[in-house]
Amino acid sequence: MELVSIFVNETPNEVEGIFAMRYEEGQPDEIERLFDNWSDPDFVFSYFLFNEEFLKHQYFDDYTIDVLCLKVGEEVQELQQAFLKYESGGYSINAEPLQSIFKPLAPELPQFNEEILQKAKLLVDDKNFPEPILRLYGLRISEKTFIITGGAIKITHFMEDHPDTRDELEKLEKVKQWLMYNEVTTQEDIKNCYYE
Repeated sequence: MELVSIFVNETPNEVEGIFAMRYEEGQPDEIERLFDNWSDPDFVFSYFLFNEEFLKHQYFDDYTIDVLCLKVGEEVQELQQAFLKYESGGYSINAEPLQSIFKPLAPELPQFNEEILQKAKLLVDDKNFPEPILRLYGLRISEKTFIITGGAIKITHFMEDHPDTRDELEKLEKVKQWLMYNEVTTQEDIKNCYYE
């Protein structure tokens, strides 16, 4: 496992920004892997076709696979734009830290607390669609620093109800344990353990 910088700002004492996990040497990091897959219309169409049974859900009943594919394309662009906006704004926009586009993964937590390596999700807030489809999952180091552990096309209400999102829960825990084992829990710790 490796920690890869996606966009970072480094000061003498700390590093802030977005990082992503690379699980195997020579493989893309999770941001690159996910955005490549989600930007590929054939991959997205095949994914929905393979998971058609899951689409018989209250959120997706009225939508064709073609409409869902278009929605994924729109959400990928919105996620990329959000990252570019924060990168150019120094990880704060109008004094809003990077964590303002992330939410705690636990639904009972309306905001981040001081828990070490709190699990987080990033999704597009779309008022024209009942439920965003794409998720990036990660761990919060600070209000301006997140580590992306993976992501999914989320087509079930609960993560436990689909094999792909269950895998993402496992990756979150695996990376959290790896970071704690390597004593990487703050912006100061992260400075010496990532690759550009």
